[in-house]
Amino acid sequence: LNSENKINQIASKQKYEEIKVRRKHIQLYNILFWIFFPIGIAIASYGFYKWKKSKETDDEISELEKKKLEIEIKKLEES
Repeated sequence: LNSENKINQIASKQKYEEIKVRRKHIQLYNILFWIFFPIGIAIASYGFYKWKKSKETDDEISELEKKKLEIEIKKLEES
């Protein structure tokens, strides 16, 4: 009976230590989450902003090319 109590006590100590380690990991993961989450949002927002500007430039280029082709078509029709 005494040896069973010692075995149970050792098992309890191991589980208690494991719980302490897991709590530390949880705290670390929470800290890392709150560090990288805002950074991720900032990088994604910056990327979207740059993509939007690039897309607007591409749209302007396409519009100018369309106008150029329309002018060329008119010239061909006139001649």
